[in-house]
Amino acid sequence: MIVYVRRNFYFAYIKIRMNDVEEYILQFTGAKREIMLFFHGLFIEDYKLKPKISFKIPMYYRNTWVVYLNSDNRKGVELAFTNGHEFDINSPLIESKGRKLVRSAEFESLNEIPYQNIKTLMKEAIRIDDLH
Repeated sequence: MIVYVRRNFYFAYIKIRMNDVEEYILQFTGAKREIMLFFHGLFIEDYKLKPKISFKIPMYYRNTWVVYLNSDNRKGVELAFTNGHEFDINSPLIESKGRKLVRSAEFESLNEIPYQNIKTLMKEAIRIDDLH
């Protein structure tokens, strides 16, 4: 992406490098984009996770894959914990949906994201990741 900055009647060109995950997220519009940008910022800034596109979706990892975002064929965005089956906490927010390992929740707007519950789930996901 190139940003044009006007300064004293001339233009300076500043190149901003986005990672693959940010480019992926910016393909979306509306609530999906807002939700994905919210989680992307949370994972990178607060939990220092590394973003990477794997299996055509954004995945975030430290020692192993911790969490991923999936918006394919959904109204909203799925927040999925790759080792959710190992969680010691029992949260009604996440469910298996018939999967053995992954536990997830789906959100259709930023307003429905329970931030404190997400922080608790992320703390547990990081704890599990540290064990691996």
